[in-house]
Amino acid sequence: MTVSGDFIPDGDQGFEEEAQFPTVFGLQLSPVVLGVLAALLLIGAAVLAFLNLVQPRLQERASLRQQISEREAQLSDTEELRRLIEETRAEREAAEQLQADVLELFADEESLETLLLDVNARVQSANAGVGDEDRRAVLSRFELDEGASGVITDGSLGEAVNGRLERRVYNVEIKGSFAQVQSILRSMERLQPLLTMHDFNTSLEEASRTWLISEDGSFIEGDAFSRLVTSFRLDALLPSDAPPPPLPGEEGAEGQPAEAEST
Repeated sequence: MTVSGDFIPDGDQGFEEEAQFPTVFGLQLSPVVLGVLAALLLIGAAVLAFLNLVQPRLQERASLRQQISEREAQLSDTEELRRLIEETRAEREAAEQLQADVLELFADEESLETLLLDVNARVQSANAGVGDEDRRAVLSRFELDEGASGVITDGSLGEAVNGRLERRVYNVEIKGSFAQVQSILRSMERLQPLLTMHDFNTSLEEASRTWLISEDGSFIEGDAFSRLVTSFRLDALLPSDAPPPPLPGEEGAEGQPAEAEST
């Protein structure tokens, strides 16, 4: 049996019903929207967790690293400071030793007390092997010139020395042959105190003649000889006890004229 005619299915058959989702503030909460909201909530929670938990720890870690770096820098500075202190101490000790060595070159009161004996010993050393008294070298004069002695202020040894060194001036005279006088002067240069010799004057002593006695008792005229008479001034230098004069620009304000008051 054939049935003709149009077949009209029901309008709702073969189609899914359109899903119905709640709406909040005009926004339909579909699964996609809910997924996006959930993702945003997770991101927000992660950001909050980072800000509240992780970031403070990172800041604390950075602060600790900074403190460690500062401590290491302080330690390095301390070592450098120690090195500089040791270098300064070594330089000061070297300067003090140099000062002591330099001061040893100058005369002092003790060495001046024996200066006459030291010079005379040099004179006698030049007489080695000389038996004839008339041919022996002698120290005929050794006198302190008090008028020329005192603190150096005339700039003769340089302006920097003024007021810092004192000199004792001695007038010295030696008699002897040229070889003897030369030997004496050279040996005096090796004396411990710092000495300077100047104003040399040399003259020839009146000739002396030796006389010999022959076997029959008569006198025989011997060889004539003359000695050199050498005079000079001997300066012994020693540190001055007087305070040195002030350098330019170090004068005190005392005695300076006051500025005139403006009217």
